[in-house]
Amino acid sequence: MKTYAPRLSVALLFAILMSGVALASSHARIITPAEGDDFLLQGSRYHYHQGEYDLSLKYAKTVAETSNNGEAAVFVGWHYENGLGVERDFREAAKWYELGVKRGNIVSLVHLGSLWTTGKGVPRVDHEKALGLYKAAADQGNDLGMLNYGRALMEGRGTPENLPEAISYFRQASDLGNLTAKANLAIFYLVEIPGSGVSVSIPKGLGLLEDASRGGDLTAKGTLASLYLGGKVVPKNASKAKSLFTEAANGGLPEGFAGLGYMYLEGDGVSKNLSKGATLLFIAGELKPATLANQEAVKKYLDQLDASEKDKAVQRAKRCVATSFKKCNCGFNKCF
Repeated sequence: MKTYAPRLSVALLFAILMSGVALASSHARIITPAEGDDFLLQGSRYHYHQGEYDLSLKYAKTVAETSNNGEAAVFVGWHYENGLGVERDFREAAKWYELGVKRGNIVSLVHLGSLWTTGKGVPRVDHEKALGLYKAAADQGNDLGMLNYGRALMEGRGTPENLPEAISYFRQASDLGNLTAKANLAIFYLVEIPGSGVSVSIPKGLGLLEDASRGGDLTAKGTLASLYLGGKVVPKNASKAKSLFTEAANGGLPEGFAGLGYMYLEGDGVSKNLSKGATLLFIAGELKPATLANQEAVKKYLDQLDASEKDKAVQRAKRCVATSFKKCNCGFNKCF
């Protein structure tokens, strides 16, 4: 007679693990606290990738609160920073990242540095403090630390501008597989930047961007889209630009929304739609105010909308971002 082994649910499996008993082929054994933490963190990641953020937060928080696990602390902080399974709270995120740093977690250094860069969840913007955190991560071989330290050197944040050193850190991060670093490095080959020490090579720059874009890097997608829309470095291809901007926006890149917004406002490669264009532009602004830095260009388009339509676009954008695009008439995959 054919028999079927019962299937344990994820919740039941975790309940068994938390009781301190692990299943074995011939007998039960007591598992160590560290093994239990690892199982719970695996469960947290599983639920995270399933989009079940309340459960992923629950399991990560259990480990973070009952052990000295730095990885769990940074994962809890990530949930709070991005409003996943909980209301977005930058102060709470900073608290967990600080705990991760105290526990020796390298990634926590980078995330805490990003909060000091933006001033979110911390008393003020402090580029020097952020720089020190990025450098500490970079010195320990972390590619995200290298990337962010390189950006600070490139932009002169918390330190004098030093393009050759910035490029050196981008190369190191790129060699470790960081695609965003590769995209940043590509810019120096596409545009002549005084003081960089890099000679322009369009083929090399495009090759770096294409590699990073194929790997899924959002910055590379957004940059390539801009190049195809502009038509100066590469032949103009509005269809390809729209596709890449959409992929970037679907990944949450503010510049992806801004690029699409301008396309709809201009009617460049798409049917002109001022309302849709304005909403996309305001979404970009909600995600990253700097994307609307060119106020004159923005005003030129928005003046074509009456006050009521403009207000509706603003409210749509705010609702979209506040609810992570769950309660929105213009969701991630429906805006464009």
